[in-house]
Amino acid sequence: MLLIPNDRRYGAYDNTGQHSHTSPPALPVRELFAPTLRRLTLLLLLMAGLNYFAAQAFTGWTPTFLTEKRGFAAADAGRILGLQALGSLLGGFFWGWFGDRFGRSKGLFGYIASSILMAVYLLALR
Repeated sequence: MLLIPNDRRYGAYDNTGQHSHTSPPALPVRELFAPTLRRLTLLLLLMAGLNYFAAQAFTGWTPTFLTEKRGFAAADAGRILGLQALGSLLGGFFWGWFGDRFGRSKGLFGYIASSILMAVYLLALR
């Protein structure tokens, strides 16, 4: 996250205000790997991949943690996982709105709060 540059320097794709009626290039994705955007594109892909891996690892490991380490019944662990999924869904919508409303850099607070809550979740007593 610290390697990704400030996004205020970049405009949204095709946010030029000029609209042409010509057909788009065959593979517009190739533009993301132009020399001026290559580093940014690769860093964003790395960040997204690591974020996805971490989220999947945590979600896949949680039932084992709850049942074997914390002693929850399987049904209770399932309910907790369901609540986590609902929280992720609602949190995604909330932080998307928050980032659109107050700026992407302010969304950092969500990541920090999530890290703190995850530590509380893992270290909490039974």
